[in-house]
Amino acid sequence: MRRFMRQEELGEYTMIKRVKPFYKEEWINGIQEYLSTYDFWHDGIIEEFERKVADYAGRKYGIATNSTTNSIFMCLYVWSKVYPDKKEVIISNWGYPASFRSCDMLGLTPVPVDINPHTLSMTETNILEVLNSNTLAVIYPENNGIIGYPQYIKEEIGDDVLFIEDAAPSMAQKNAGTYGDVGIFSFSPTKPLMAGEGSCIVTDSKFLDATLKTFRYQNDFTSKLTSLNFNLSPFLAAFLMPQFEYLDDIKKMRERIHNEYKKHLNIFEEETNRHGSIMFIHPKAKDIYKKLKTYGIESRYKYYTCYNDSYIDFPVSCNVKENIIDLPMHHELTYDQIGYICSIVKREINE
Repeated sequence: MRRFMRQEELGEYTMIKRVKPFYKEEWINGIQEYLSTYDFWHDGIIEEFERKVADYAGRKYGIATNSTTNSIFMCLYVWSKVYPDKKEVIISNWGYPASFRSCDMLGLTPVPVDINPHTLSMTETNILEVLNSNTLAVIYPENNGIIGYPQYIKEEIGDDVLFIEDAAPSMAQKNAGTYGDVGIFSFSPTKPLMAGEGSCIVTDSKFLDATLKTFRYQNDFTSKLTSLNFNLSPFLAAFLMPQFEYLDDIKKMRERIHNEYKKHLNIFEEETNRHGSIMFIHPKAKDIYKKLKTYGIESRYKYYTCYNDSYIDFPVSCNVKENIIDLPMHHELTYDQIGYICSIVKREINE
């Protein structure tokens, strides 16, 4: 049986960060190559990056943006111009607040539904219960990279309802970004492809591709078309490009860490997912968070929010919000460190 190192034996490694950037020198070289190949504008590098993301996802078009939040906002804005009389957007009651903040900015009405305890996202039954003629869009988040979306539901909600697949953490997952009218990936620090910030929308719709790109940025200054500036930085695109060659390595690294945690704790997972955050759901999550902090171990407690905090109407999402913690997940974690983290968690649970 493996004996895990005690705190004094771990020495400098007792300070364990939750997230650390994983990068290689050649990714920095990608920026230098960009500077020698392109100018400081977006022409060339962004189009190349969009093609790479779209090809990887198996979609026809890619629209690179500066954040997933803005990608959601853009999709809702464009579709609201197609169907101006529709005002409701079905969202998950638990998750990152980008969905309901975007609705608020656009004067749309969020319609929250509870989540499935096995996928941490909406169920098809809950979606169909609130679907009506006033529904503009459904925003389906793939929390923790878990794709729990049933393919047939798109046929039931109809072509006039925009199905937004919020696949922010799911770049490494098979079929991610392929189910919705649009799929949205994120490149923030916890994601498989990482640039600190950034996003890419993928779609098979020529209309959405053209309309979203016009809204993203209109370089014809005489144009009367509505547009802002949601461009992805070309430097970030240059940093992201070489990472595609390492996606398999990144997936294996994340799977190694996931499986090691799984030996010690009943971490949240779905059978198809080994590449997301290390989510642990337990009634003592807050106490665990505090205990880890005293040992210099970073974790994240109650990061996500509920649009509606009613335990009566939304029992699953409210329970998850109060009892979930994200444990450290990065490439430098050793088996001993993971065992050490898990020993503290189990000790706190048993006290």
